[in-house]
Amino acid sequence: MAYADVIGRAHETAELHFQVKGALTGPDEDLVQRIEELRGELRVAFDPLMRCIRLAILEGPTRVAEAAEALGKSVVTANRALHPLEQSDEGAQTAYGISEAEFHCQLERFTDSAREALSSIQ
Repeated sequence: MAYADVIGRAHETAELHFQVKGALTGPDEDLVQRIEELRGELRVAFDPLMRCIRLAILEGPTRVAEAAEALGKSVVTANRALHPLEQSDEGAQTAYGISEAEFHCQLERFTDSAREALSSIQ
């Protein structure tokens, strides 16, 4: 079922975002290079995750589809928040932290919705 695929792919993406957070606490001279590397890895992880999300949206039910759509939007937002980090924009770390936290919140929402949908058909 697509739900497990979404959750698995999202956790892979979450691990990469966790590494971004680690890079933010590391030496400044390595920050831009490490963020660039992680952005590349996140781009590779993005397409398979979004395919799984689109499938979950199609499979429904409505609550799961809405949670999947919100998860997809939060992934896009978190990934977009990486570029300002590379540019050392003021406030970029705060904005990234907020978007990354929202991604985790939406992943939890999706997981709960999927679990509830699956338990209702058993």
